[in-house]
Amino acid sequence: MSEEVVERFTVETETGARYTILLIQEYRSGAGGRIPALRRYDVQGGGHANYIDDDTVRIVATNELARRVA
Repeated sequence: MSEEVVERFTVETETGARYTILLIQEYRSGAGGRIPALRRYDVQGGGHANYIDDDTVRIVATNELARRVA
């Protein structure tokens, strides 16, 4: 199994805390080469985030919703 950061973006909570979120794509080896498997959202520096929609995640450690910023 291998993994790769496929997206990196900044989010902000209602309290103003900012986090960098990493979208990690895991890959499995198969007959056709690398096959995409699970995807997960990690907080840069440690921790996890749960996907809500394309612009929103929930920071697991704080249980706060955070929205993507430009």
